[in-house]
Amino acid sequence: MKIKLWTIQHEKAYHKFIQTGIWRADPSYSIFDEEFRDAYDWLASQMDMRIGSRPEGVKYPMWAWYQWEGERKRCDLRCGGYAKRGTQMVQVAFEIDDSQVVLSDFDGWHFVLSNSYLAVDEQDFNSFYEKLESGGFTHCDIINFEKKDALLEKCRDKIRMSWDRIFDLDRYTLDWDCPPAQKSIQATFWELRKEQIKKVEFFFCKVMKGDGDVMPTNKQIHEFAVKYLNKYCKNTTSDHEVEEGFAEECFALNFVVDCGRSFTAAYPEANVFCDYAHLEYIIDDVTDVQLLGSAIFSEWRYITHWSVGESLLSNMHRPWFIIAFSRLAALTFEDKTELDMLREPVQKIRIVTNNIWRCPEPEDEVEQYLTMTADGYAWFSGFKYGKGFGKFECIRMQQVYLEKAKINQIFSVLFNYFTEVFDDILIKDIGSWEMTMTNTEGREFFFKSSLCVDYKAEGLYLSEMLRDALKIKDLFVFDGNKNWDKIERIAVNYHRITKSNPKGLQDENSHTETEDYTEQLTIDRESESIEHTQRINSEYAVSHKYQIKKAVLDFLDYFDSDTLFESIEGNPADAVEDPNESREYTITIDFRKKARRIIRGSYDKNGLPEDWPEFIEELSWVMRHYDFGEIFRPSVYYKEKRRASDYIFCSVAFADGGKTYYYLTEDDTIEIGDWVVVPAGKEDHTAIVEVVEIEYFSKDAAPFPIGKTKHIMKKCDEEDLD
Repeated sequence: MKIKLWTIQHEKAYHKFIQTGIWRADPSYSIFDEEFRDAYDWLASQMDMRIGSRPEGVKYPMWAWYQWEGERKRCDLRCGGYAKRGTQMVQVAFEIDDSQVVLSDFDGWHFVLSNSYLAVDEQDFNSFYEKLESGGFTHCDIINFEKKDALLEKCRDKIRMSWDRIFDLDRYTLDWDCPPAQKSIQATFWELRKEQIKKVEFFFCKVMKGDGDVMPTNKQIHEFAVKYLNKYCKNTTSDHEVEEGFAEECFALNFVVDCGRSFTAAYPEANVFCDYAHLEYIIDDVTDVQLLGSAIFSEWRYITHWSVGESLLSNMHRPWFIIAFSRLAALTFEDKTELDMLREPVQKIRIVTNNIWRCPEPEDEVEQYLTMTADGYAWFSGFKYGKGFGKFECIRMQQVYLEKAKINQIFSVLFNYFTEVFDDILIKDIGSWEMTMTNTEGREFFFKSSLCVDYKAEGLYLSEMLRDALKIKDLFVFDGNKNWDKIERIAVNYHRITKSNPKGLQDENSHTETEDYTEQLTIDRESESIEHTQRINSEYAVSHKYQIKKAVLDFLDYFDSDTLFESIEGNPADAVEDPNESREYTITIDFRKKARRIIRGSYDKNGLPEDWPEFIEELSWVMRHYDFGEIFRPSVYYKEKRRASDYIFCSVAFADGGKTYYYLTEDDTIEIGDWVVVPAGKEDHTAIVEVVEIEYFSKDAAPFPIGKTKHIMKKCDEEDLD
């Protein structure tokens, strides 16, 4: 039976055909790259089995369309992507015996090109990749044929077996495949003869309908890049918003679908379409707008048409597009004025940290990439030294989603510090970091410095803030994660045993009582709490828990993790022990990085660490501030409500334990313990005094004449106390 097909070929190849009368695939006009040669060899071998061996001298088949995008038989010549823009092409309609043709699913063919598994349905797809991942592998390992493993070989065999499904044109699974009537069906055959030709149409390859020769401007490309960058950065974006109309916009900007061949040729060792980490590694080197735009279009086309069941907004693909669109927006931004002003809201922050020291080993992690968006998406990748500069190897990737409040805090702190306070420090022979803030207009703002300090803003160390939020404890970010450590938890156990004779008898038969007293004190960073428990003979227990956000963190950060409790003098050898009483302690310190440290000794001046007094006094101050509360405070339960006609008399002391003096005030907010500024002496010089008592009196009952009593000027602020 004869079937009608349409093939699109280069105009020069057609003229050669007219001269010879036989048209066979000419390698000089082929558009496939070396990386696809295995796929074409596989298809040629399938044709050998299905329609007979190829003619002598023929290596690859010719291509034609049997059904184009499920809408029509012949191709729409107004569409682009057949060749480079402006190339003269020819569409040839011909009839050929169906026994000389192999028909196959065009979309399925791309699974062969990408060396991917062509699943029967979603369950089959998930089962295959779950098994692959159970062995610790990804699709990148599948296509890395230098990597040998029994599971990988089994998966590779299963992939090749799955490709036979491209020849089953009736194959259809609801919500997984296109119905047969909507598919694109390609035809491959060994040769075409002049007598089979029915119609010939010459045309110039265009970009899209009606586009003609109009070249897009940088402004148009920039607006396109910013539009989709914003979409991919938002967690409310739907798949429809990044699919509908995207191809038409790409065609209008002269971007072409070439399966990423041009981009791969420009960066042959980067493997940029494998995952976002490989793209991020080389993205700063990309300067060709059309090359990058076509790479984006090709990746989009692959995911939406050939990678069945995958979403453009998945955790695997979203970071890739954010990286690519961000770079495209930066390359096409033309307004170079006021680049020092970061006005629009920041929507993306990217930090690249290079932590190379002298003579790194191949397995040393030397570079990290961290990207965060304002909607809470964050992704991280780390690279080892590998084969040296320019050949770092990705060894780990991680994605995190941060709650809105947390990402807002991070963006606010970083924005405020780096736009208002930051001053770069550049030192040779140590690592460095570079940070890029991108606003909602797609404009980029750069900051860089050496890995010699950590920065602190709003009470937070910036590197530690990011490590805590992302739960990646070995982030390099701004300080290189080299020497700084944190105290996570301090636990103190105190134990006293006292023996006594209640009747004062000293003979050996007298009754002795033992008091077993313990205290446990815990300061914990994770829960931001302090717990103090006392127990006597297992009969009595008193416990206090202080849940004090920030105060606990500040307290733990106050002490140096390297030197805390390092020095203990110890008791002399001839120290006399009390036979009736012992006091011992155990201190356990947990750090963020280094191993736990345990200290034991006798609870006395020489047995305790030398910095114990400072530690316990600082802690006492924190705990006293939140001690018994107000219901135990006489200043609260003795306080009377002031009548409207009463005067407020404050007794103030100029020195501890000194004489007190009355001052008047109209400020109801002044409390006992406040420090206030008052006029003092005959010349009324200002003095700072403490309020020790507050009383209310009517004019008649005033303890000192109203007219002769001086007034408090104000409560002290920080400047007054300094």
